Amino acid sequence: MRFEFESLDQVPLEMYYDFSEGPLDPKIVKLVKAINYFGIETKASCQGHLRRGHPFPWVSIWPPIHPDSDPKKLEALRKIDLKHEPDVYRRRFIEQEIKSLEKGIDFYQIIQEYNSNNAVKWRIDGTWLRPTTEARNLQQLISLQQDAEKLAEYIFERSLAKSDMCVRFRQ
Repeated sequence: MRFEFESLDQVPLEMYYDFSEGPLDPKIVKLVKAINYFGIETKASCQGHLRRGHPFPWVSIWPPIHPDSDPKKLEALRKIDLKHEPDVYRRRFIEQEIKSLEKGIDFYQIIQEYNSNNAVKWRIDGTWLRPTTEARNLQQLISLQQDAEKLAEYIFERSLAKSDMCVRFRQ
């Protein structure tokens, strides 16, 4: 079930996050919410730290996104004639795999669009979304954290635009 919100701030984190693991870092919350709202599951995240961990904000996503091989895999799966597939479980698995690959490819394209118009670049390395640069001082880390929030807003806006297109297409 998908709920529509007018802003990312309205999206309740409780929809996607189990607080038994402890609170999320405050500077990564928006990005976690936006990625989950888009339909990509998040597994872990960090706002970045200079003295421990990684000196940049990051989010672990699932399933992994492989921009080089996923389109080829999607094309191969689409060639399977599911109407004549006798094994209902195999058919459902393939249908889910197609949806997952489509969602991952769409997400990767959104990140590429964002990168084409912004100074801070982000990359997806399988299960990791992270900026391509690392902070060497506090000001650089703050800048990366601010860009993570900017990226979150972009992903959320693209999610809304995509759902609007789907509604218009069905009418």
